[in-house]
Amino acid sequence: MNVREVTSVFLILLGFAIILGITMGMLFPTPYGNIMVIKIDSKIQSSGGGLLEAVTSSEDIIEKLTEAEKNPLVEAVILDINSGGGTSVASYEIVKAVKAFNKPIVSLIREVGASGAYWVASATDYIVANDFSFVGSIGVTMDYLEYSGLLERFNVTYVNLSYPEHKSIFSEYRELTPDERLKAESWLKTLYERLVSDIALNRNMTIEELRPYANGSVFTGYEAIEYGLIDELGGFNEALNKTITLANITEPMIIKSKETISLLDLLSGINNEKEITLSI
Repeated sequence: MNVREVTSVFLILLGFAIILGITMGMLFPTPYGNIMVIKIDSKIQSSGGGLLEAVTSSEDIIEKLTEAEKNPLVEAVILDINSGGGTSVASYEIVKAVKAFNKPIVSLIREVGASGAYWVASATDYIVANDFSFVGSIGVTMDYLEYSGLLERFNVTYVNLSYPEHKSIFSEYRELTPDERLKAESWLKTLYERLVSDIALNRNMTIEELRPYANGSVFTGYEAIEYGLIDELGGFNEALNKTITLANITEPMIIKSKETISLLDLLSGINNEKEITLSI
């Protein structure tokens, strides 16, 4: 072959390689590997946070789980958790996605796996935590700012006309009425019972077995394993070994999902509106 023919063959092969690379990238958006590590390492919310707030977006976690589900090269997932929880809706969204995931999924709790983050962990196939991890904090809380005392101090009158009577519940400019407080406490109790019921189901416990440890308290890892809240004491190696066993993997290759923060995400926290936060 002369130089021109060699060059032509090289260009053809190069073009084929480029096309193949683009095609593989479209089919398999994650890097090559068979165990994907997904981090939940901050407050769990439905979307991104602001300039000074680190947030784990439920949308982002669900997207990564969907990628892992669709990619035939990925055989299992490790959730690398270091979070004290977050909003009830966002936590529930991730819990549902974890339960729908059809491949082995193991949780590794680092310093903290509490509240909504523990709820997510409980939905996985296996939980590993360090002896000194903080685990649990099973409960529900609702909070918002209320300025009625400040208005009274400066002789400012708040007027609200609404119908029916509870339309303005959780207004930051007045206190809850006794009836409204009872309603709010009733909502919290209902959500709490659903939370406890689901975690008990996830951990193969009865509600009565879980109830003593579902009092809002956090426990160390060595306490949590005694109470049945986790499965094993250890770190990444123990979580990896269990994942390998569950997925029957002979040559593990780790994919660490990358976090991306857009300029829009950074700017989204500049004009935050008042929120009533229901947290787990």
